Amino acid sequence: MRQERSCFCTRPTVSPKQRLRALSGLGMMTILAALTVPATAQVCSSPGIGFIAGSGTIDQPANCVGLFYCYKPELLAVRYETVGGCDPEAAACSVRAVVPGRFSSARKNTVALGYYDSPVKLTFTNSSGGFVGSCGNLGARIQVDEGDTYIQAGNFSCSAPEAMTGADTYTLTAVVCDGASGCRKQTSTSATT
Repeated sequence: MRQERSCFCTRPTVSPKQRLRALSGLGMMTILAALTVPATAQVCSSPGIGFIAGSGTIDQPANCVGLFYCYKPELLAVRYETVGGCDPEAAACSVRAVVPGRFSSARKNTVALGYYDSPVKLTFTNSSGGFVGSCGNLGARIQVDEGDTYIQAGNFSCSAPEAMTGADTYTLTAVVCDGASGCRKQTSTSATT
């Protein structure tokens, strides 16, 4: 899925070609071991990826064996942002590719109903199909109806956009009701160049 990007940089000393390369690099996020996940984020399997729960609710009736709520997840348009208010015109910054998601009534799939797995699982893979990281793992349930999933990279600056490393296209797959027999629903989206 091709995503529109807006440039973070307005410095006139950066050529249009450099800006284009920098913007392409935003869609090719890398995971850096030194990055940390904010305290408000879901604990995920790899540094540089995360899930931040939203507060909205999307109500639907139970549609899986009359008990569970298993609707196809919606992944919305990718947006790009710098982390912590960093200004890429002044310094190298961490940037995120953020994918908002909607998981209708997933919050209702509780342990009390007998649903022990995470109602929502999110997985990033690279262009070769290799596993990059996941959220909604054992002991870290995602049990909300909406939230933002992100993959983060560093070293983005307007003065040296070529310093952005790890050119690749990442795919985010969202799965709802993986643990409910016959009710699994999934969808995917990519941040591409």
